[in-house]
Amino acid sequence: VEFAIGTGMRLGELLGLRVKSVDLSASKPVVYVVKTLHRGGKFGKPKSERSRRSIHLSPKMAVLLARLIAGKRPSALVFTSPEGSAWDANNFRWRYWRYAVSAAQRCPEHPPVPVKTGNGAELERVTAVSVSTCSCESRLHKRPRFHDLRHTHVALLLDAGADFYMIQLRLGHASIKTTIDVYGHRIASGDERLLEALDRRLPGEQEKPRKKKAKKKSKKRLSSYVDGLPLAA
Repeated sequence: VEFAIGTGMRLGELLGLRVKSVDLSASKPVVYVVKTLHRGGKFGKPKSERSRRSIHLSPKMAVLLARLIAGKRPSALVFTSPEGSAWDANNFRWRYWRYAVSAAQRCPEHPPVPVKTGNGAELERVTAVSVSTCSCESRLHKRPRFHDLRHTHVALLLDAGADFYMIQLRLGHASIKTTIDVYGHRIASGDERLLEALDRRLPGEQEKPRKKKAKKKSKKRLSSYVDGLPLAA
């Protein structure tokens, strides 16, 4: 989960990443996306020619990746199932992702209520995917897809001042139009910061920026629930 947020890689690209496609000894640590895991568990070419790309890593991602590949052969997969074999994308979502999301949706103060299952004499039980129904900010309320982590990566890049061409290259979009169509709605917040920066450089009196009320952030994030879950062997 952390590596997906830090790189913007697609699930198939992560599950198809091998140790030999990682270069942590370079001046700028990098991963090369050359294979992806397709439906049916077959490895093949990435989605498009642009998807064959290099992604530079932040220092935190480099440290995380170094830990994941330590002691592995060059041909070994970086991310494997608990048994050490290649993940199937659907199997990954079923065995790992849905449990991580459900854990993030549970509130410690308001545990999930029992649900009725079965036919006839129904039994009440709380399962591993049961979630809380309270409105507390300490829990996750939506059920994100794994692909939404890619959107989170873009949001972080835009907040850091990245341009759409750089984002296109990192995501591997075939056209920058795709990048703008999907993420262009986020320009508004960045545009406000650019106008304020421009105003500071223009002569004359400046209007003092209005103080914005700080939004309350959820105390817990999905990534805080994944420790101990079987993402990599």
